[in-house]
Amino acid sequence: RVLVACLKYFAQCPCPQCQINKDKIIEMGTTNHLCCRNWIRVDNNNLNSCIKLVCKWISQKGMSITSVHIGCVLDPLSATPTHSVFSVHLCKHGFNFYCLFIPDLLHEFELGVCKAILTHLLQLLHAVGYNKIQEFNKQYIQLSI
Repeated sequence: RVLVACLKYFAQCPCPQCQINKDKIIEMGTTNHLCCRNWIRVDNNNLNSCIKLVCKWISQKGMSITSVHIGCVLDPLSATPTHSVFSVHLCKHGFNFYCLFIPDLLHEFELGVCKAILTHLLQLLHAVGYNKIQEFNKQYIQLSI
């Protein structure tokens, strides 16, 4: 996915769909994360012009891919100085090719929704009281055996 989306591997924004930073990943499943989910990665003329500019610097000025100037342009976007074929053919029609990438279960469900449901269930059990959390733990341990 990272190669097709032309994103840097282990960059600041590891998700091909949103632009959430690595330091915000720990907030997955919280209300803060829901606000950050609105930072959708968009394939637009601004991104394409940044990539063209960087490609020009590399080919004409001989700049290194790891140079500070190129890093200042591409690192906040976690982009690489290459154009995706999807971007080249679909951007001119106004289509955001980043929406083609299916979100992985870890990003969408396992840590986000499941954690929120489990937290809510534990809050309900705590509100009921009468050692319900201990009963829940006993039943959970029996399931995993």
